[in-house]
Amino acid sequence: MADITRAQWAAIAASVLAVTIPPAWLAWSVVRPAPWDSHTLRVRFESVRYEGAGLTFTYSVQNRVWRKLQLLPDQMDIQAVAGGRLPPGHAAVRAPLILEGHSTERVEVRMELPMEPSGGLAITPADRVPEAAGGGGGATPPTAQPAVLENWIDDVLRNLNGFELIDTGRNVHLQFPRGW
Repeated sequence: MADITRAQWAAIAASVLAVTIPPAWLAWSVVRPAPWDSHTLRVRFESVRYEGAGLTFTYSVQNRVWRKLQLLPDQMDIQAVAGGRLPPGHAAVRAPLILEGHSTERVEVRMELPMEPSGGLAITPADRVPEAAGGGGGATPPTAQPAVLENWIDDVLRNLNGFELIDTGRNVHLQFPRGW
């Protein structure tokens, strides 16, 4: 058998790599888990309702991959995303949040509102629910006059651009978009 030159060895090595790398890359892309982003998790706004000094936002979250995502309360944080001002209240989501593979779950984000409306709205004692009527008096949300309550909620919603759920341990940054 004839001696193989360095150039021939290089050509053989390049041929072997050219044949083995594409199938190896394809196998890795199938086995490797996809990142948790807008391609693997789809979030859609469904509704918002006012209840007990807070707003509850309902979203549909679709897990579009085969893996289950489990977000634990001590590892995740949800923040209100406000447009130009401080967030209008504190956001919370029920945890643990478990999204099975190829499933759709309803997720509710509750935002506790400040006891006094923001944006300079003047709420007089006459606009509040009297203590005898179960309102507790003092710093309660305005409920006696629907127009005042509606203006207060409109002001809060005007400043709110949605929510962001963050779990740095799993590298999850889930956007709950504005849809109202």
